[in-house]
Amino acid sequence: YILETSVYPGEHEAMKELREITANHP
Repeated sequence: YILETSVYPGEHEAMKELREITANHP
C-alpha cells in the first residue's frame, strides 16, 4: 500500500480502522 498510502494517507488509516471495526462486528 505504498502508492495508496502516499496518495491517500488519511483514507488508508480510515480503511484500517473500518477493517478492525468490521472484524469486531461481522
